[in-house]
Amino acid sequence: MNIETIKSHAEDVYCLFKQLEEARNTQKYYVGDHNVCCAVVCKCGCDDGEVFYSYSNISAIRSKKYNGLFIPNDSTEKIITASPMQECHTEFRLINYLYANGYLSESGTMVHLFSTRPVCDSCKNGIMKAMETLKGRVGVMAYDLDAQDGQPKLHIRPIMLTDDSSTTIDF
Repeated sequence: MNIETIKSHAEDVYCLFKQLEEARNTQKYYVGDHNVCCAVVCKCGCDDGEVFYSYSNISAIRSKKYNGLFIPNDSTEKIITASPMQECHTEFRLINYLYANGYLSESGTMVHLFSTRPVCDSCKNGIMKAMETLKGRVGVMAYDLDAQDGQPKLHIRPIMLTDDSSTTIDF
């Protein structure tokens, strides 16, 4: 995936986050406490792929405008098992959804995860376990925006490396 495509997907996720903020923020509910995550699944070296969205508190979205945009909360078949709280994490749900629906079955598949928040350690560990289970057939790159701070920056973080290895890009 080239840098312009990466920036385009990051902008899409950020715009969705801002739309949810405008539609949902109240004194009791702050969208920035939650995560919007997007998975772009690219098969065999293609530069663009299928796009899937997840939100960490899908039940809080009541607008019909978003019907069908987000993946369901639960997948029947899971490659990552976790505690009930961890299963609320958008990255876990996306990887499990992609696995359950056959998107991770083809060698050479690359999953690009775009999140409004940095990928937490439990998600990194779960994704690493999934990658081990898939025996290297699937790669994962994570991009986070730190959008909850109001000044988004695009951080590129290979999942298998520490946060110290990230690259930051203005968009």
